[in-house]
This record gives sequence, C-alpha cells and structure tokens, in this order.
Amino acid sequence: MGLTKRRDSYYVEFPVIESADGKSLVLASGVPGARWKRWKVGCLNKTVAKEMEATIRTRLLLGHEKTEQAKPILFKEWAKAYLELETVRGLRSFVGRAYSINTHLIPFFGQKILSEIKPQDVEAFRNQRTKPNGIKASTQTINHDHIALKHCLNMAIKRGLLQANPASRVEIPNPQNERDRVLTEEEWGRLHQAAKPPPPGALDGLSTRPTVRGDCVSDVGSC
Repeated sequence: MGLTKRRDSYYVEFPVIESADGKSLVLASGVPGARWKRWKVGCLNKTVAKEMEATIRTRLLLGHEKTEQAKPILFKEWAKAYLELETVRGLRSFVGRAYSINTHLIPFFGQKILSEIKPQDVEAFRNQRTKPNGIKASTQTINHDHIALKHCLNMAIKRGLLQANPASRVEIPNPQNERDRVLTEEEWGRLHQAAKPPPPGALDGLSTRPTVRGDCVSDVGSC
C-alpha cells in the first residue's frame, strides 16, 4: 500500500473493494476479497507522487473514486477498445467493420457518452450518411454501418457498460437490391414469341448471315 517507484513513473497502490451499488471504490485494508488497484502518477517526482497518494486515499475514504463501470465512457473510447477485442478481430468482415467505425461512426458518435446515445441519434446518423462525394449513400451501405454500430453496442452491454442497445430499436430496412440476370432459354423463347413482328420491308437489304472476320463492305471500300 502506498507508493511504488518504477523505471517510468511512481505508482500509487491501494487495496479496494466496490461499494454496494458498484459505482465507487472503497479503501479496504485487511478486508478479505479486496483487490489491489494501481494508479500511475506519470512522473518520477516523489513530492508529486505523495500528493497524488494523499488525494486518492481521501477519494477512497469518501467514496468518490468511481469504478470503471460508473465512469462516463465516450463512444470513441469504447469503439477503439471494441476493435481490439479478439472476437471482433476474428470476424471475416473485420476490415469493413473497422472502416465503418473509424470513418463514419466515430466522427458522428465519437463525443457522445455511450449511455446517452438514443434511437433518434441512430436515425439522424442514417439520414446524414453520404458518400465521399456528398451524394446520399445507398440503403445497403448505410445498413452495413448500422449493423456495425449494433454489434459494437451489443458488446458493450455484455461488458456491463450499457443497459440497452439504441441501434436495435431502429429498423434496418430491406435495401431491395435489383440485380441483373440472364434469361433462361425458355424465358427468351417466350419473349421472342411475344415480341411484335417488324413492319413489312423493315429488314430488306439486311444480311441473314452473321458478319465474320474478313467480310468487306463495298460502300466503305476497305476492311
């Protein structure tokens, strides 16, 4: 208990336990089950270290030293910690997930306290999400960011940093993407039969033989 000098700095150490409500740390010298908590002073000046030791001791005695769970956490702080989680780094979509968080989610939500993010904030993010050229991003692109946010906040809930997930309360719409496909032979046949025949004489003068390499057109004069 007290001060420990290391190569980089002095450290203050005290045995502590959590208060009954889990929101603060309490000095617990000689208390079974207490754990050691360490604070880095940040310098090798012993006078400064002793002042910090006295301040922390007082805060512990008064119940003013907050636990990690009770401290307000900014979204950007949790987002960076989230990207370092082993389970997250192991995702096949990790590269895209990290891009969404670093490029779009942190700039928008970064300065917000994690527990104060509301569903309307998520809706506001979706409404303002644009491409780098300023054009509104596609629904599918916005959904990717939304899913990244939702998973990020779910992981915060698992660690006791959040009680509910505001991103889960905002609908992720179906992008209803239209994709090109090649008609089947049967579909092509039905389409051909349904097509109107060309007017009489419309095809006069057109060759019924496919043009092949080496054919010459007399009007052009060369091949």
